[in-house]
Amino acid sequence: MASSAGLEATINFDKVTDSIIVGSCLRNAADAETARQGGTAVVFSLQDETDLSDQKIDAAAVAAACEAAGIKYVRLGTSDIGKRRHEAELRQRLPAAVAAFAREVQGAGDGSAYIHCNGGRGRAPTIVVAFLYWLAGQSLDEAVATMTAGRSSKPKLPVIVGATGDLLGEAADGVQPKAQLTDAERATLKAKLDALV
Repeated sequence: MASSAGLEATINFDKVTDSIIVGSCLRNAADAETARQGGTAVVFSLQDETDLSDQKIDAAAVAAACEAAGIKYVRLGTSDIGKRRHEAELRQRLPAAVAAFAREVQGAGDGSAYIHCNGGRGRAPTIVVAFLYWLAGQSLDEAVATMTAGRSSKPKLPVIVGATGDLLGEAADGVQPKAQLTDAERATLKAKLDALV
């Protein structure tokens, strides 16, 4: 594996929709160039300081490499959800993350928004599924199927179901997920997310 200063591309990614790419973290200029060649207009990083330290990634250098490649770089650090306590944090931060990601997807124009955590298998897919479910008109099952058909991943459904209930003012713990949101529920979610950006 190349270091953050290396010239060899280290990323792997998959196009999940026409406007969304989910992949592993960018580490160097070669990764930024590979992402650009894959149609990326904006990189949306979910890596927090612990991730960057553990992975030995210089976020400023990655941001500069993205800028040099003509790619916008946005970072909204969220803790890795490999540990149960971090699921509660992601549930709390999910609405703001989805709102910020939605803004970047919309702003990507003809390009794609490339979202990543460390490996693009947990946090990033969770945000993509919530985005598709809350804002793109898909049922929860359709959103999961879209995500997992595009990239092998494990979106955290309890996080999404809980955050959905939080936003709609419902007690979501232990509640079965809604197969499909109503138009009124989707409008409420959109208004609450719009207020966050």
